[in-house]
Order: sequence, then structure tokens, then C-alpha cells
Amino acid sequence: VVGLISSLLYSDEMYRAADKRTKRFWCLILAAAVLVGFLALPPLSAMPMFVTIIALIASAVYWVDVRPALRSVDPRRRRR
Repeated sequence: VVGLISSLLYSDEMYRAADKRTKRFWCLILAAAVLVGFLALPPLSAMPMFVTIIALIASAVYWVDVRPALRSVDPRRRRR
């Protein structure tokens, strides 16, 4: 959920400046990961384990690769 909120805070121009996929792409991927995560909770357990792992990997790629690139081109952080 935090990754999805974080992806919404950056503009589409920042995604292009960081040479990453579009904002819409990452927001949809992370929203799907959030949905899979909630459906994989123990009382529901409607998701197979491999789908949950794919959602976890998508979220990890955002945190490790995309977000640092976005932060490096963020003009709000450069002023400090």
C-alpha cells in the first residue's frame, strides 16, 4: 500500500525523466499487487502462492529500482 501511495506522488514527467515505464503502468502494477496481497491474507487465501510471489517481486522492483530513480530526478529533493 505504501508503494502504491508513493507511486502516486510522482508526476508522469518524472517517470519519463528517470527513464522508467509510465506512471499509469506502475500504479496499475502496484494496485494489482495490493489486491493480490489482500486476497492472500489467511482468512481469504484465494490466491495461489506463485501469484503472491509475483506481486511481491513487482513491489520489490518498484522499491529497489524505480523509486530511487524517481527520487534522483525529483526537483523537490534537489533544492535541499
